Formats: sequence, C-alpha cells, structure tokens
Amino acid sequence: AWLDEARPTARPGIWRFGYRPPKEAPERVAPVTVVGMLVPLALAMLVWSLWQRGVTSYQYALLRLFTPDDWWWGGTLASPKVFEGREVAAPGAEALVIYEGLAFAVLVLLVAVLGSWHAIVSHYVTRRPQPARALISALLALVVLSFVFPDAFPVVGWSPVPLVDPLLSLTVLVSDGYGLMASRLYTDTLYAVVTLLVVWPFARLGGWLPYARTLLARRAAAPTPGVPVVRPRSQWPALRDVGQYEAADLLTGEVTRGTVNDVDCARIENAFSAARRGATLDAFRDTVLRRGGTAWTHPSGARDLRRRTASHDLLAGQVRIGRWTAAQQAPLPYQDAGAALGPEVLGTSLLAVGPPGSGKTRALVEPVTEALALQALTGACAVVAVSAPGAPVCADDAFDVVVRIGDPASVHDLDPYAESDDPDDAAAILAEALVGDLDTVGAQGAVTALAQLLGPFRAVHGRFPSLPELHALLAGEETVLTRLGEALAASGNDVMRRELDARVRQTGAPGDAGRALADRLA
Repeated sequence: AWLDEARPTARPGIWRFGYRPPKEAPERVAPVTVVGMLVPLALAMLVWSLWQRGVTSYQYALLRLFTPDDWWWGGTLASPKVFEGREVAAPGAEALVIYEGLAFAVLVLLVAVLGSWHAIVSHYVTRRPQPARALISALLALVVLSFVFPDAFPVVGWSPVPLVDPLLSLTVLVSDGYGLMASRLYTDTLYAVVTLLVVWPFARLGGWLPYARTLLARRAAAPTPGVPVVRPRSQWPALRDVGQYEAADLLTGEVTRGTVNDVDCARIENAFSAARRGATLDAFRDTVLRRGGTAWTHPSGARDLRRRTASHDLLAGQVRIGRWTAAQQAPLPYQDAGAALGPEVLGTSLLAVGPPGSGKTRALVEPVTEALALQALTGACAVVAVSAPGAPVCADDAFDVVVRIGDPASVHDLDPYAESDDPDDAAAILAEALVGDLDTVGAQGAVTALAQLLGPFRAVHGRFPSLPELHALLAGEETVLTRLGEALAASGNDVMRRELDARVRQTGAPGDAGRALADRLA
C-alpha cells in the first residue's frame, strides 16, 4: 500500500506522501462590497427619476449650449419648436431624445465604476466552470436585452431604456429627414449592431468563443481506441513498459510478500534508470532474476538503518520534519500539510536560525543527515557528515566509517598527507587544505614551510608527524625543534639538517607562514 500511495506534485517543502491538495474555498464578497454596489444603483435610480421629472433648471444647460436657440421656445427650459414645411418638423424634440440617452449612458457608467460592478460580476461568473459560466453570462445578456428591447420579451412590461431611440433620433438629425427610418434594412442593421454591442461584453465575460472552440475541437478529435490500463506502482509498470515482465513479476511478488522495503525499491529504481540510460537492460534483468530485492545492495550489506528517527519517503526523496501551520496567513497549499525537505531544497543550501537548545540539530540536522544516509544505501549519493565533538548529527551505525580526529580510541582517522610518502607532495596537499582563504600566507610559502619540517621529521622517525606534533613544529617550539635537530646531527643527515635550520631561521620573522599554519591546526 505504501508503494501505491499517491505522491502528487506539490510546492517545495510539502510532504507529498498521501498529500491531498486542499480545495480552494470560494471567496465570499464582503457585505460592505455588496452595499457599495447597491448604494450607487439606488442613488442612480433616484437621480434618473428626478431627471425625468425635470426638477432642476440646470439639467438642460448643456443641451441649450450645443443646439441652436431657434429650436426652442423662448422663456422655456427645453420646449422644442415645431417648424411647418420642414422635413424634420421638431429638431429640438429629436435633440432632447439624444440628450436623455447621453445622460442615461453617463449615469450607467458612473454606477458601474462607483459600484465596482465589473469586478463583482467577474467574481461570481468567471470563476465558475464551463458551461455554467457561459449560461450565467447568457442569462445576464438576456436580462439586459429585455431592458433594451422589451417588446421582444412578452413577459416584461417596462419601457425601453433610452438606447435605441437616441440612435434613431441621431439618424434623423444627421440625415435631416426620416428617409432612413423608413428603410427596413437600415433599422434591422441598427438593431443588430445594438444587440451585438450589448451582448459582446457578456460573451467575453462568459468565455463563449474559447468554449465554442473547445467544443468544436472535441467533436473534431478522433475517438480514442481505449483507455490504457494504469498499473499501480507496486506492479513495477516502468519495467513492464520496456518488456521486463519477468523482473517485474518477481519484484511484484516480493513487494506483496513484504520481503523488500523502501530502500530496496528506491535502489532498484535507481539501477533501472541507470540501465535505461546505459542501454544495459539485459544485465539489469539478469541481476534482478538472480538476486531479487537484494540486487545492488550497498557494499556494507545494509539494506536499512537500524533506527529511524524521522519519516522518510525515499521514492520522492523526502524527509518529514513537521507540519505546516493551519493559520490563515499561510498559503492554502501549505495549510496543515506535512513539512518536508526534498532534493529541490537540499540540492541548494539551507540556513537554520535559532538560539542554542532550540532543537535545530534534533528537528532538522539529524533528520536530514538520516535521509542522506538512506539515500546512500539506495546508491543515489555518498555522504560525508562533519560535526563538532560530542554533537553527533546521526547515530554512528548510520555510517560506514566514523572518524574522531585526535581521539586515540577512534578506530579510523584522517590521513592529512593522503597516504603520500614524498615530503614535497605531502606538503603540497596539506598546504592546499590549510591555506584556504588566508590572505597573509601564500600557497608557495606554505608548501615551503611544511616541506622544511616534514622532510627532516620523516628522515628521523620514518613517518610524518601527527597533527599535534606538526602544530608544535610550525609554532616554533624550541624544545621540539632542538630535539629534531640533534637527531639529524646524530644521523649525519646534513641535507635535512640544513632544511630544518632554514625553517628555524624563518620562525618568527615577518611574513613567516609557520605561525599562521599553526593557528589553523590549533
């Protein structure tokens, strides 16, 4: 079951084993926002009612400003004259219709902007899946069209909004006659254009065109011959896809019997990936058929750690270190999800900040080191863990070799000279390790200082000095240097004695590399 558990793709830091992405809760519009939408609408209805009653003498000021004075009776606000014998007998009446249409358009625009109607309608419509989104926008378009063309909807009984009539009046004034009004082609075209202009915003809101393309693409797509069988991971589908049926059946049986663990499965998957890259699938099959779940076992023979302190998912390369908080401030995918570190994080760098004793080692460093040790057992990496004395980062049995530098009881130790027998080579190797970022010591000066000590010491003792002995020599301790010089004199090795004398003369001099190297060894 653990092998077949879903491991969906998730954001970095989320425990993928059995992770179920949370469903995004629908965002509700705050009551204040709804009130802010309705208040401008109510005010606009009041203003329009007062406008139609003509309660103020200033509402027609712009109309009188942009129209000839002889269109209106003197002493009136906007009472149009009737001219006998003209094609357009009352141009003022037509201008009044156009003016009311413009006033209505400005009022609608102000309501939409002040009430944030576009944002609110988009919130409720665009987030819905198709075809619900298209249907809702179509219903809204029909509602608006019922206000523009109420005669086309027998069930409604209200008057049309001033949209079509102002356009017809504008046609009369521009053409200076009613000839176009008598043309069925012109009026039908005008109605069609108005309908398209009204419907177009709702078509964009509902995504009609993309949805229509999707439907057409589905109809044009060739029918699939059949849905392929999706095998669970415990049946090793990747092996079956390349024809490795025997190996897959053998491993499936071992998984069913429980004779393999997660380390074995991850190790075999790594070996299979390497075999595919190297085109050595036949050798892979032979090894699996011969050794089964123990194939490619770590050279130590270990197939697992003796003790695990954290939860691991080797197939995803993750180690769980806790759980993300369910606070509202946390991003939704992280809320109450398991917290884990995986290759995408461990492959970069990690900085843990906290006071001493806060649990950085126990809750972070130890699980990460344990995860790397498990990955090493799968053949995915090699691990070198460095810690301070008395502060282990993992149990000793998680490593093949444990080196305690300077501890006489340690079974293993580091050879600072890399098993070299030549003093010059050993000096070069050690100098490269010690100089590092030292600004006061050059690499060549460090090599010379070390060679002047390593050669004489090896000539006397037949070995290179231990680190404490080397520290004393570099620090220029008189007793140690005198004893070494006397031993060289007694052996008659004048060459090495001259090397040592040169080092003694340089000890304490300005620019001497010995003291800086001794400080590095301290």
